[in-house]
Amino acid sequence: MNGKYCLILEPNNFAKIEKLVFVKMKFIDEIDDLSRISACKEEISFIPFMKEFVVRAAGFLNIERINVWLLDRERNAIFSIAEYDKRDGEFSHSYWIYEKDVPHYFERLKKDKIILATDIHTHPATYEFSDNYAKQYDVISLMDVPLRLNGELAGVMCFEKTGKEPKEFNEQEQTFAIALAQLALAHIENAKRINLQKKLEEMLKQKELLIKELNHRVKNNFSVLVSLLRISKDNIKKNKEEVFEAIEQQMFSMIKVHEMLIESGQHEHIDLSEYLQKLAEEFHSSYNDIRNNLKFIIDEQKFFVSIKNAVNLGLIVTEIFLNALKYCVLKNAGVFELNMKVVSDSEAEIVLGDNCNDFDFESVYKKQMSLGLSIIKDLTESAGFEIVFPTKGCSKYKIVIKK
Repeated sequence: MNGKYCLILEPNNFAKIEKLVFVKMKFIDEIDDLSRISACKEEISFIPFMKEFVVRAAGFLNIERINVWLLDRERNAIFSIAEYDKRDGEFSHSYWIYEKDVPHYFERLKKDKIILATDIHTHPATYEFSDNYAKQYDVISLMDVPLRLNGELAGVMCFEKTGKEPKEFNEQEQTFAIALAQLALAHIENAKRINLQKKLEEMLKQKELLIKELNHRVKNNFSVLVSLLRISKDNIKKNKEEVFEAIEQQMFSMIKVHEMLIESGQHEHIDLSEYLQKLAEEFHSSYNDIRNNLKFIIDEQKFFVSIKNAVNLGLIVTEIFLNALKYCVLKNAGVFELNMKVVSDSEAEIVLGDNCNDFDFESVYKKQMSLGLSIIKDLTESAGFEIVFPTKGCSKYKIVIKK
C-alpha cells in the first residue's frame, strides 16, 4: 500500500480497526483557497458617486470630459471605470490604454504629482494620444491627477477640454482637481473594500456548507465500510490476512473519492477515468511483484459520475480484483484485466475480471453465502448499474454505467 494509506492491523483487536475508520471520517482538509480577485473585473459602483458632483465640477473647470482610470493588476495598463462627457450627458467605461502604446505618458504618471497639457498634441507626456484618443474624443487640453495609495500609482483622474481652443488650468483649478481626485480615490477604495467583504462572506458561507456536506458524505460512505467490517468479524479467525487486506483496499477506494473531490474542486461529481486510473496505480503498487499480470486499459475521455456511484463502483472493482487474485492470478498465474471505455456522453462500460474462465457467478452465489459476491451484487443493484456476471468460459464482469 502507498505509505499514506497503509494500515498496521492487529487481528486480535478488531475494535481498533473500527475506531480507525471513524478517525478517517475526519479526513477532510482545506477545500479551496480564496480566489484571487482582479481589480480589472470588479464591479465598482462609481457612476452614482460621480453624478453627484461631476456636472458642477465640469462647469467650474469649464471642461467637457471627466474620467477615472485604474491601474490593472499587471501594472502595464489603465482601464476606465467611469467616463463622463458633458456634451451628451452620458457616462461610460471599459476603455483601455496600454503602457506599450504610450510609454512617455506612463513614465510621467509614475513620477509627477499632476500632468498639465495645454496642447495634448505637443506636450511631451501626452503627444502619444494625438492620433487616437485625442481625435476620437476631440480633446485639446487636459489635467491628469495620478491616484496613489501608500505612494504607489493606483490610477489617474483626468479632466479634459475638447474643441479647438486650448485651456491653461490655473492654480485654483489644480487644487480643486487634486482634492476631487483624492475624494474619488477614497470612494473607490471604500467600494472595493465593501465588494471584497461581501465576496469573502459569500465564500465563507459556501465553504462552511461545503465542509458540512462533505463531512456528511464521508460519514455516510464510511458507515458502509463499518458495516462491512462488522460483517467480516465471523471470517477473521479463518482468513485474517485476506479480511485485513480487503479492508485496506476498500478503505483506499473510498478515501480516494474524497481526496479527488478536494483536489479537483468538483464537489458533486468526479471523473470516472481518473478515479479508475488511481485505483489501478494503487493495485500495481500493492502487488508490485505481479504487476505484469495486471492489465489496465482506461479511456482518457472524461466521464463524470456521482459521488455515491463512484464509492459503490470503487468497492465493486476492489472486490472483483481481490477475488481474481485469490482464485486465479496468484493461484494459477492468471491475468487480471480492467478495460474502461466511454461509449457516449451518457454511458460508460467497464469489463473486468481474470482469464481463468472457470467461474460461474450465479452458481457459486446460490450455493455459498459469499460475502464478496454479496457485496458485488448488492452494491450493483443499489447503484442501478447494468451488470453481466461471469459464466463458465468467461470470467469477466461487464458493468454499464448510465447517467
